[in-house]
Parts: sequence; structure tokens; C-alpha cells
Amino acid sequence: MLESFISEIEAIDINNIVLRVLSRHKDELTELQKSRLHKGLRTDGVQLSPYTNPYKKVRTKYGRPTSPKDLDLMGGHFGKMFTLVQKDSTLMGSDDWKEQILEFNWGKEIYGLTDEDIENCLWELGWSNEMAEEFNFELMR
Repeated sequence: MLESFISEIEAIDINNIVLRVLSRHKDELTELQKSRLHKGLRTDGVQLSPYTNPYKKVRTKYGRPTSPKDLDLMGGHFGKMFTLVQKDSTLMGSDDWKEQILEFNWGKEIYGLTDEDIENCLWELGWSNEMAEEFNFELMR
């Protein structure tokens, strides 16, 4: 009987559970990414370099803050940010035409979440509990 129970546990696909839970929270993940960038931070915790004086004038013209650098001038880039949840990975970025330029200038680390963001999602927002509930549901089928 114990062997049968262990076999049932081993047969549960954890990646499917994570996929289902994260899929329910795609919009929240995207908002976390935007929030981090509005603070001028990459996913590795590195602060984006300050805006230069000529570009500060452009930002002022559009009524945008000049510090910290947030890569959000007219909203197109932020408006097209997305989170794609797949079975074995999660991809975050923007469908805006500037995505490759911004990645080239400031690194792929401008997209995604920090370790602190992930910890917050799992423990503070309770997504780990959702995953545990999904696991229990699968086990009791």
C-alpha cells in the first residue's frame, strides 16, 4: 500500500501544477516586472544608469520623471509587456519594437523578476499554498 501511494506521488507532474498556478497570475507577474522597472532596477538588482542631460529634456517635455531611469517614456514599451507561462519555463518581455534595443543597451536582465519578487509571490502572496492545494487535489483524484 505504501509503495502504491509513493508511486502516485511520483506520478504527479509538478511542472503542470506550477504552469496552472502561474498561468492564473500572468497579469500580476507582468505588473511586478513593470513595478521593478519603474524603480530603475534590473532583475539582478543593478540600478539602471541615470538619464543623460539631453535625454532628461525629452523626458521633461513628455512630463516623465527624470530619475530613476525606468525605460518608460510614452508607455508603448510598458503597454506591450507580457508574461508567457510554459510548462518548463516562463518568458517575460515586451512585444514593443524597442525591446531588442533596450535589451542590447541594458541587458536581458531588464525583463523578469528578482529573487525577492519570486519569494514575495510564493510566500507573501500565497502562490506556494496554491501549488500545495493543486498537488493535494492531484493526489486525491
